[in-house]
Amino acid sequence: MSNRPSKRRRLAVVGEAGAPDRPKLRMRPASEKEFKKTSDALVAEFGTWVAEHGLNVDVDDARLLLDWRFQYDDGVLDVWTVAWVQEFLLCWCPRKLSATAELCADMPGNVAAFVEFLAQTGRLDPASDRPSTIRSWCERNQAEFLREMSDPDNFGMAKSLFAGVGGLQSGPELDDAAIADLAERVLELDDDTVAGILGRVERRNAGVPNTFNPVRIPDIEERLDDVQSAPLLLQVQALAEFCAAPGAPLTEKGHLRLADARELVQMLATGDELEGVRSATELEYLDRVVRIAVTAGAVRRYQKKLVEVKSFGELDILTAHQRIVEAALVSVPPREGVVDWLHDLRLGSSVLLLAALLHTGEDGLDGAELIDILERYVAERLPDPARLVEEMLPVCVDLVLGDFDELGLVEIVPDDEPCPDCDDEHFIAVLTPAGVAAAVELLRGQGFEIPERPDPAGASAAELVALAGVGRPEDWMADACAWLDASSDPSAAQDLLTAVVDGGADRLTLMLAIDAVDETVPEEPAVEAMRSLLDGPGDGFALLWLRERGAVGRSDVAPERWSGAMVDILSVSLDAGGEEELVRSFGIECVPERNELLDEMWRLDHPRVEEVLDVLGARHPDKATAKRARRAAVKLRTRLGQEAARV
Repeated sequence: MSNRPSKRRRLAVVGEAGAPDRPKLRMRPASEKEFKKTSDALVAEFGTWVAEHGLNVDVDDARLLLDWRFQYDDGVLDVWTVAWVQEFLLCWCPRKLSATAELCADMPGNVAAFVEFLAQTGRLDPASDRPSTIRSWCERNQAEFLREMSDPDNFGMAKSLFAGVGGLQSGPELDDAAIADLAERVLELDDDTVAGILGRVERRNAGVPNTFNPVRIPDIEERLDDVQSAPLLLQVQALAEFCAAPGAPLTEKGHLRLADARELVQMLATGDELEGVRSATELEYLDRVVRIAVTAGAVRRYQKKLVEVKSFGELDILTAHQRIVEAALVSVPPREGVVDWLHDLRLGSSVLLLAALLHTGEDGLDGAELIDILERYVAERLPDPARLVEEMLPVCVDLVLGDFDELGLVEIVPDDEPCPDCDDEHFIAVLTPAGVAAAVELLRGQGFEIPERPDPAGASAAELVALAGVGRPEDWMADACAWLDASSDPSAAQDLLTAVVDGGADRLTLMLAIDAVDETVPEEPAVEAMRSLLDGPGDGFALLWLRERGAVGRSDVAPERWSGAMVDILSVSLDAGGEEELVRSFGIECVPERNELLDEMWRLDHPRVEEVLDVLGARHPDKATAKRARRAAVKLRTRLGQEAARV
């Protein structure tokens, strides 16, 4: 038994003759009571509809969907699109629903069934996506839903704490006694465990992931220039040399003598103002260099002197740099007189922004995005963050970026995109090669999960394909291009495409592989590689590619194969960009070639043709084209029904 209706009914429209007299759903109820009354009635009728159709559907999933829409969104109950379903299934449920993925495995299909129920009972507003579009999306994203439900990085605070004591394990629904037992076990968690759980939640709330796409670590040569010129590294090294035997004398309170401090300000070019200074601790930047150097182990206090640690000087430059990075951004103690929470905020902001920059890769982040991350991060730490945002957070971002710059971790570049809100110049911060490597090591030490992406040049075609779907598609395509460039084998392009097909990769990956071959491989071997896809899962993509280059003529291939090729392309457009992207890919203008395509599509035995026709019929702006698509969809369903009746 499934959660998909076995047959279609004519849609009853509210208000037309013979349509049931049902309450209009488009509402924003004034009270919880009004919503509950409507929701209960709707779910009860859905249960009756489910029984009539013989479906295996948990109607409580519909109740949960409606409750989410009323409590967390706009309260409109008769407009459902892929975007709303996606928000519910891939964002809200993983964050809020305290249940294992296994217990919720049928939820996407149940949601699709509820939308079909709304359509078949005349409740679904025309502004909604087609039920078949939502059904198709739910089926394609079933595995993604299970992954998101299983990923602790998505859990909210309460769900994270319950998960920490095994509260999400499969089993019967929890009664009051079981919930009380879970709460008791949460209270017994040690402080470090609770801090780790809440830290993940805080970072996620600030828009920074706890797990990352695979990162390629730059090689040593790429990193050396940034490391060797990092001002803070040079300052720590110079301070260590200054403290060579017999060492720099310290005052009774353990600070540098003022005379030595004045000399170091000049030697290290700290920029501290010397006029009127009566203690070395008043020299803010020099004091910070000393604290970092001590924390990193470059110098130490010994017998009332600040002395060089020779073992630090024997470290290779990359290891020494990493020690200083971690000291400056994680471990350095606060300056005397600085409020602890301000110091902790600066260090916490450093880790957070470093993680955010690593996550965005070469795209970087602009100043407004960095401030937005910090605003969300401090929201639970300050009594009224809104009053401090305008003045404090930009200063904090500048301080943290200054720290990164002194360590050689970032490059600040002008933002070429014009700002729609002002005429001011804006910047983008991007990690340097040294910054990427340092960030990975530091963040792993802070509990972040950062897998490493191997160099594609030494990988096999199968190993390269195994990375597809992990991380950003454009990164994988760049790897594919690099792999093809590095290969001297003339059959490399064919090997790559074969590995994509044999490995069962999705059609988006196949299109990316084709684009990589198109960009990188000379025409003759590229044509041979594309021919290897014919009559297989990549037939449609290969046919269109070959046709564009004159390697296959229109008359060389049966019309239904050309039509199937177009459905392949259109369905990938739908998956990647939604209904509007499908319409754009098909074309807005009404032209004879597209009309011929629509007239032939209903004859195809293609798994996505019905969905494509439904979208074009509902969304194409040209009325004649939309009507033609709807007519083709009717012919398709008639043909399928007749074929099913003959079986």
